[in-house]
Amino acid sequence: MKYYFFNVLIACCLTVAGCTSLYAQNGYTTLLPEGYIPSDFTQSFSLRYLNSTSSISKEDKRYVRKGKKKFYLKSSYSINDFLLSGKVLFNDPISNYLNAILAEVSKNDPDIDDSKVHVYAVKSAIPNAFATNSGIIFVNIGLITKLQNEAQLAFILSHEATHYKKKHVINNYIKNIEITEGKGSFRKFSNDEQNIAKSSYSKELEIEADSEGLISYIKSNYAKDSSLIQVFDILQTSDQLLLDQPFEYEFFEHGEYIFPDDYKVTDFEEYTSDEDYDDSESTHPNTAKRKENIKTLLNKYAVDGGTKYIISKNSFDNTKKLATLELCRQFLLNHDYDNALYLGYSLLSEYPDEKYFIEKVIGKAMYGITYREGLNPDKVVVSKEIQKIRHLYNEMSEEERKIWAIQYLYKIHLAHPEDEEVKLMIEDCIARLVKVDKTMRDKLFKNGTDKWKQAYYTYAFSEFDNQSALKQWFEKYTPTDKTESKKKRRRKKKKQKGPKVSKTILANPSYIKINKKKKDAARYADSEDVLEDLGKKINKVSSKLSMKVDQLDMSHLGRNDVETFNDNAIVNEWLGEKFIGSDTSMVSPIHNEVIRVADKHNTPYLTWIGAITMKDKVHDKGYAIALALLAPSLIPYTIVHLLSPEKETLYISFTMDVKSGQLVSSDIRSMQIKDSKSLMHSNLYNTFFKLKHGRK
Repeated sequence: MKYYFFNVLIACCLTVAGCTSLYAQNGYTTLLPEGYIPSDFTQSFSLRYLNSTSSISKEDKRYVRKGKKKFYLKSSYSINDFLLSGKVLFNDPISNYLNAILAEVSKNDPDIDDSKVHVYAVKSAIPNAFATNSGIIFVNIGLITKLQNEAQLAFILSHEATHYKKKHVINNYIKNIEITEGKGSFRKFSNDEQNIAKSSYSKELEIEADSEGLISYIKSNYAKDSSLIQVFDILQTSDQLLLDQPFEYEFFEHGEYIFPDDYKVTDFEEYTSDEDYDDSESTHPNTAKRKENIKTLLNKYAVDGGTKYIISKNSFDNTKKLATLELCRQFLLNHDYDNALYLGYSLLSEYPDEKYFIEKVIGKAMYGITYREGLNPDKVVVSKEIQKIRHLYNEMSEEERKIWAIQYLYKIHLAHPEDEEVKLMIEDCIARLVKVDKTMRDKLFKNGTDKWKQAYYTYAFSEFDNQSALKQWFEKYTPTDKTESKKKRRRKKKKQKGPKVSKTILANPSYIKINKKKKDAARYADSEDVLEDLGKKINKVSSKLSMKVDQLDMSHLGRNDVETFNDNAIVNEWLGEKFIGSDTSMVSPIHNEVIRVADKHNTPYLTWIGAITMKDKVHDKGYAIALALLAPSLIPYTIVHLLSPEKETLYISFTMDVKSGQLVSSDIRSMQIKDSKSLMHSNLYNTFFKLKHGRK
């Protein structure tokens, strides 16, 4: 392939060099894109759509041409939205390594041109990979963490490349139209038969991708052995963290701080996974069928030899390490605290050089668990080690959970007193703890009475020689009658007025037009036009109010704007995590990261703006016509009503202080009028006027 040797060289260099840059003095920091932004990311939705539709043949049947246009419209918008979400990486060590593997495994395949097919890593915990019709392959870091060698990655990429070569994505879309609309042999199918037909066709495509992908893979120098079949076992257990490290309760215990026996589970539900499950309604064949197909093909071609590593084992190990550390971060952002805690616990011995980062993962997971109300409702059978963790904190009271988290986080604080997010988490736990029980300070620090001393948790801080900071925090947050009255006055004052904001960061805004009168309701091109003009309107309004607005604008992204892209990625993840839970005052697991963005822009305030404008069909037509027949004088008004569809515009904005996590200002307006330039200008002006003058 044209760029094969160049790609391999770059991957070998950047995987090692990139790993070095991602391990800061205080440990791992999140994966972020580097260098020039690829054209896949800077291309507008409209241009992507036009390029795609140019491939539609005039020889296709009318419904096929129409279906392809609809597919390209939706997929172009979805791909653009996903690429700019901040989850997709480029020019990073993992993506570079993946592209080098694809170049190696497909170098003898004339249908794969590495100038058209690109692989990007995705910061997602879901173990998955998928290809688009345009030749973009996405590989989630959650999948990379489960693989055992480079050859397995090569096989997966070969499978996804086959989906692209064979145009499976669009073919599946068109086939579903044929089935749904009863074309040809599907004309008399019932709903159930249609669903079975869709499932069967999708499974055929997956088997073809497995088979053709394997044939392409066999032409490479990668190993042709049982490790390929193990890929399907890995995918079968994709919902589980199946690690070898046993979870020991002693890890959290010390001295007389020992968990009661009934906190330690002894009976476990056995996790089982049936590979020959019923796949009649699934999009993929079951694991047993896929494994049997690959075994048959390997026997048919009677090939052996090859190697598990061509790029290098070191590159694979470094890539897997990066992916695994990022997986910890993604678990925390998704509030998947059980998996975050156990993964962190398991990694302490595997990556001792990342001790600080991993200990923080464990501490942040414990902090997150303190916000859980009642028992974990998840009824899915999980691994034995996760059951241990879940049983432990489910047996604890809410106060015990907070003390458990405080004592672990305080260890980290003593080693790294400069870490702001650790301090904030400790303070938040203490504030919530003493709010419920004002005597908790005495129980934990004054040795207490015999009754108090019977509780194991009163020994939580006994291992610390230096308790000064802890005592100060308990002193600070333990309420008295005097402090409570002061707090009430402050809260009353805050309710009346917010801070006056002279500068804010504006996260990438959202805008969508919907016309329910049309079969394809979402008006993507119109939405793009409004977004492209929105930045100018915001500049005009902010200038008039003498405000500064740093826009993280993704609609005018240039190849050199990687810093803006990365700031937007961190901000999006921070916002996404904030609105998973019901309490936005909870300290974010990426608090330090978003503060770095805020400090760079010299403001703690972050604003987001979104709007939906909707045009609906005219309602009550029959009633209006009947009324006109009864009262002919109303005919002119009836005509106007029938010709005037209902319109509604929903405008939303909010501003948050990223340092406190608190909402500073919000604005939600639902207007029964069509959106217009003047209406948008009015809404924007109102948003920034309220910020400027401290009005909530």
